[in-house]
Amino acid sequence: MEGMINEEKPIFALMMNKLANIYGKQLNQDIIDVYWEILRPYKIYNVGKAFMLCIEQYQHFPKPAQILPECSNSIRIYGHRDKTDFISYDRQEVLQIKNGG
Repeated sequence: MEGMINEEKPIFALMMNKLANIYGKQLNQDIIDVYWEILRPYKIYNVGKAFMLCIEQYQHFPKPAQILPECSNSIRIYGHRDKTDFISYDRQEVLQIKNGG
């Protein structure tokens, strides 16, 4: 199974921050990097779906150990896809993040 690619890391960071906002949590780059490394084997689509499954189940910001089984569940439920619908983003927003602003 091919997972997330480096070019998707800014999108992943957006997804993480949107997830954190739901739970009222602030993230720093170190936290995002740890989650990235752990969740990287999964496609961005399945990680986004896993985030949605976590939102439905957990009252607190999910730890990687809670997200991992939901990634597997998302594959079983939704299959593999290349794009995520967890967030809406446009190319300009992603380029802005990539350029540090």
